[in-house]
Amino acid sequence: MNRVVFLGNITTPTSQYNFTPLYLRLWPFWERELQLDFMWHQQFAYPDGRVQFRTTVPNVIATWVITAIAVSRLTGFGVLDVPFIYEGTRQFFIKVEIPPIARFGEQIGARVDVFNFQSHRIEALIILHASNAYRSVNIDRNGVVSSYAPRLTQGQHHVLVILYPNEVRRIYIPFVPIVAGEIEVMIEGTNICNLCRILHIERLFSL
Repeated sequence: MNRVVFLGNITTPTSQYNFTPLYLRLWPFWERELQLDFMWHQQFAYPDGRVQFRTTVPNVIATWVITAIAVSRLTGFGVLDVPFIYEGTRQFFIKVEIPPIARFGEQIGARVDVFNFQSHRIEALIILHASNAYRSVNIDRNGVVSSYAPRLTQGQHHVLVILYPNEVRRIYIPFVPIVAGEIEVMIEGTNICNLCRILHIERLFSL
């Protein structure tokens, strides 16, 4: 049986099949483009006109333009003459993506992007921390993995990645949830040369 969806004054019949609208299919791509939003901060100034506050810069490749406006009952409205340019790209960082929902016992590949924006080669160690909620999937010789009966191990899972200057590498770290409910997946990236440590925590709901 067909159902009718009302969009304003337009009536669009839809079939019994589950069809994902185009804007929802493109949303993951749009989200990456729109994640660099602007920050709005409002604060009362000190008597001498100074303002101090702290904020967290996201781990993205971006250059930020910072400006300011002020309103005073004595001097009126003011705007910063020259905006301040801030380069927020970190020299070494990782981005982790995992699905928010998975089936119990389903193999999941955490997608880890490793970025090196330094002027020299580095050795990055990517660590999947041990947990009682999931097990690591062992990759056999030539990358062969059984879909129905993979070899699972408990403990930390290490991947060593060599990155040259301005290089980005994408790796996949497979694991299997062994408990139902919400679990935390901890993935750490460490720059062995400069001893830079980044800990990334993702939450996954296992059905």
